[in-house]
Amino acid sequence: MDSPLSSRQLNEEEWKGWKSDDSVFDNERRLFVLADSIVKLRPKRILDIGCGSGFLAGLIRKELPGIKIYGVDFSIEALKRCKNLSQVYCVDIEHSHIPFKDQAFDLIICSEVLEHLFRPEHVVAEIHRLLTIDGIGIITVPNFSFWRFRLQSLFGKVPNIISHPGHFQVFNLELLQKLINKFSFRIVSISGIHQRLHFVENIWPDFTCDTLVCKFKHEKG
Repeated sequence: MDSPLSSRQLNEEEWKGWKSDDSVFDNERRLFVLADSIVKLRPKRILDIGCGSGFLAGLIRKELPGIKIYGVDFSIEALKRCKNLSQVYCVDIEHSHIPFKDQAFDLIICSEVLEHLFRPEHVVAEIHRLLTIDGIGIITVPNFSFWRFRLQSLFGKVPNIISHPGHFQVFNLELLQKLINKFSFRIVSISGIHQRLHFVENIWPDFTCDTLVCKFKHEKG
């Protein structure tokens, strides 16, 4: 009997498979919304946890060409073709420390990463360590309470968010808030992104949106 693949192995398989060409991200609205939000904040040093091939960094650099953007990912395959970042590291983000000094970044983005980990708390603890005082963190996760997933459960089907072989965690508004609050961040906002129906994003995002976006601040404690 074959042993189950680790989160790192599953991620590697995705980058060798359907993510093998960056064109798959061209219609990923989440990345464009995040880039726009980050550009408006005008940070000086960004860390992208789960940077992949650097697609998001490329969107940010189009508007902020001089920005310092660093990336970490545990996919060697993704980092082989990584571009648009100042420096990248291959790190087992679930178990290892990210190789930067404390309070090294004034903005950290971690998008669609935590659901792929057995220990998401470790990554959030690293964000807490690496953010400057008054620095901003942004985390996005798929939303388990999205209406389509609720409907699938109601009719006895396993929601896509659970059946995905690389998902080891599920989040909704309550669970995401609980994780962020564990590390004494101040939550600035929780919003939603819908891939197709943009107009629903301000109407009960925990129900209407397939992605949750939490923006939080590292304040002096």
